Amino acid sequence: MLMNIVVLLLEVLYYSLFMTFTRKEGKFHKYFIAFMIITALGIFINMRNLISYLFLVLLILLAMKYIVRIGGLLVIFAVLAALGYVCVEFKTILTHLALTGLGEKLLYALALITFAGCILGTGYMYLRILCKTTRVWVCVVLFASLGPCLFFFNLFTANHYYSLGVALINLQQPYAALPAFTDAIKRNPFLAEYRQYRANVFATTLDLSKRFNAALGDTDVPRTDYERALADLAFVQKHNPNHALLHQEKGQLYYAFAMRQLAQAQADPQQAFYYNQLATDNFAHAKQAFLQALKLDPVNVNTYLLLINMALLRHDVSEAQNWVNAYRQGPADVTEEEFLNRNRQNPQMQAVEEHIARLKAALNQ
Repeated sequence: MLMNIVVLLLEVLYYSLFMTFTRKEGKFHKYFIAFMIITALGIFINMRNLISYLFLVLLILLAMKYIVRIGGLLVIFAVLAALGYVCVEFKTILTHLALTGLGEKLLYALALITFAGCILGTGYMYLRILCKTTRVWVCVVLFASLGPCLFFFNLFTANHYYSLGVALINLQQPYAALPAFTDAIKRNPFLAEYRQYRANVFATTLDLSKRFNAALGDTDVPRTDYERALADLAFVQKHNPNHALLHQEKGQLYYAFAMRQLAQAQADPQQAFYYNQLATDNFAHAKQAFLQALKLDPVNVNTYLLLINMALLRHDVSEAQNWVNAYRQGPADVTEEEFLNRNRQNPQMQAVEEHIARLKAALNQ
């Protein structure tokens, strides 16, 4: 099947060149003989489907004769499909984001009208060229340019779906946001930021039932949200291994999974040892990820707070206090007094230190 398609495309391309050169230079016999040789080769390759093959070649040759009209119809169809897409997306935004204010609706409507105007302008340009030209190679170039146009169209819509997912997260709708992030990744699989944000949402939902869901990025086998998040973070780490926030989010995923396992240990006393061991292993993975994050960003207060929480879960008040002291002391190469004072007077650390003191007193009793 693939060979059939390749041969047919080669014949269409060559026929386009054949028509152009014979009209411009009058070298009919030379190019006609070459065209017939390629046709004979194609027939030899497709000998099993000779009748259907000849019928397809005939249809393509007729299409090349009326390529301007067919091209115009295709452009009109593409423009109408794109406009329909804009209308559907506007309805999706109104449904998911629950826009109530007139100003918000007008803002989104203006953005989509602008997008529709760009589509109409591009379609008009293509139709104008098709109507004015008499050269086959111009039509071939226009059709070839549809690929890059579709590529950039996907990049634009990918950012739209990403923004929609972020808006849904802000509205506390993580399950509705996940398909939006997946659509963004499908349209632009090169931007790691989309996968990183989706991994954070998976760490929030953390559905541990193993099931297949294409809307969540599954392609071949069923997975849990934990496995999906790890896969997304592995992709990000492969392309940006020195991203401090990535390692912190990876640690948060291990931390959330460990907390879920502790809850399972309390709910099922017979399997408590098994779940507690799994939780211990995941806490160790989380700590390793947080330490890597601190190497890359040694002033992130959230990383210190997560390490303190892990120590307090083990009732290790000494380690928790050491992390408080490390944050207040600041990195060894930082000597700016204003920055160090801001660390020392951080209200979050003051609240944590008071909690550590109360826990220490309770343990001593």
